[in-house]
Amino acid sequence: MRFAGEFFALLTALLWSVSALIFAAAARRISSFHVNVLRLLIAEIFFAAYLLLRPSLLTLSITQLFYLSLSGIVGLSLGDTFLFRAFQEIGARVSMLLMTLAPAIGAALAAVFLHESLGLWSIIGMGTTLAGVSLVVFERTPAGGARFAISVRGIVLGVLGAAGQGIGLILAKVAFRENPIDGFAASAVRIFAGIALLVLGAVVTRRPVFPRLKDRGMNKMLALLSIGAFFGSFLGISTSFISVTLTSVGVSSTIMATVPVLMLPLAWIVYREAIHWKAVAGACTAVAGVSLLFIQ
Repeated sequence: MRFAGEFFALLTALLWSVSALIFAAAARRISSFHVNVLRLLIAEIFFAAYLLLRPSLLTLSITQLFYLSLSGIVGLSLGDTFLFRAFQEIGARVSMLLMTLAPAIGAALAAVFLHESLGLWSIIGMGTTLAGVSLVVFERTPAGGARFAISVRGIVLGVLGAAGQGIGLILAKVAFRENPIDGFAASAVRIFAGIALLVLGAVVTRRPVFPRLKDRGMNKMLALLSIGAFFGSFLGISTSFISVTLTSVGVSSTIMATVPVLMLPLAWIVYREAIHWKAVAGACTAVAGVSLLFIQ
């Protein structure tokens, strides 16, 4: 299938857009740390059920297990932790803008360590897509009109979050290059490693691993997390891995960076948020950039 990698990257962006709204709703009830732990744990249950039907995990080598585990630690444990902290420091609007640095970081590292090359149109497409995403993110303002002060600490946290995502993709692709791997099996290893580090960190810092679930509303929250984990952490992470095996890391991660753009119509449907013309212009620019990535 031609452009299969680009297709799976777009599918990943859509899945992550849907799950982001769900996780945001859950985060209003419990801490971002507990949202992260619970959504990864629920996703791992989905992966375990899948691997019972297709035990492809048994085909992984020690080297592949190492790089996939390292990818989960860097991308899910460290990267997402930095991103959640950036949300608290400078807000989601600026944090998501900084996350668009992930494609550039991933492409640069892929060129150095994986010897991947990008054509002229791909480079132009990446720049155009990032420009469109940036325009959309700058247009979005925090709910209630609250403003976050941009601090050096917040910017560093956001860049570290983007670096975690970019480096995580590179480490995963190293594992995929050794031998073909089932994307779902690779995600299961990555998430298991991410959970392990989060739990270890909680034990060392004497922080409760799980929130108190006595509130009646927790059943609804767990249901939301289950839906979000299925679409975002189970399907989304797996399709992202499939994408990077079928196209370059730079192209794949750039398309996946359109999540803030795709969230605009979803936010309008779910929350009836007004969409400014700048947001529409940014979305069109991002779509045009994604189209340029298809030119070979």
